[in-house]
Amino acid sequence: MTKKYLVEIGNMYFVRFDEIEAILIVNDIPGTENSAMSFETKKEAQTVADIIGGKVVVVGPTRLDKIINLQEDPTLSEFERDILREKELSIKCNRITKILNDIKSERNGLINEIMSLQRKFNGVLGHKKRGKILNNLLKKGKCEI
Repeated sequence: MTKKYLVEIGNMYFVRFDEIEAILIVNDIPGTENSAMSFETKKEAQTVADIIGGKVVVVGPTRLDKIINLQEDPTLSEFERDILREKELSIKCNRITKILNDIKSERNGLINEIMSLQRKFNGVLGHKKRGKILNNLLKKGKCEI
């Protein structure tokens, strides 16, 4: 793998634009540069950096990239390749676990928010009254589930 260009703002990397918002990821955890948007040329990265007030940084191959590239070395034994493959899978598994934990955390936050709203509305409206209001909104086409 060759070098790639990232956009950095303080201690964060640019990930993507979500309509008009810039999505960033904190760069203090090893491997976060893999989640950031990488650019093939410095010019492309500089365009985004100018828009969001960041700076362009050059990142070389990651540890995972090196492990993947090493597996292609014809002088390695099958046992050595298996060790590298095991390490590659371990790194990927750790990344997936982190993503799943982030999703679980976000889901729990949403569940707590829903429960809070339900408690709030149960104090104001009874369950049946709330259900009737929702059904009326659905019938009028003002709300979709």
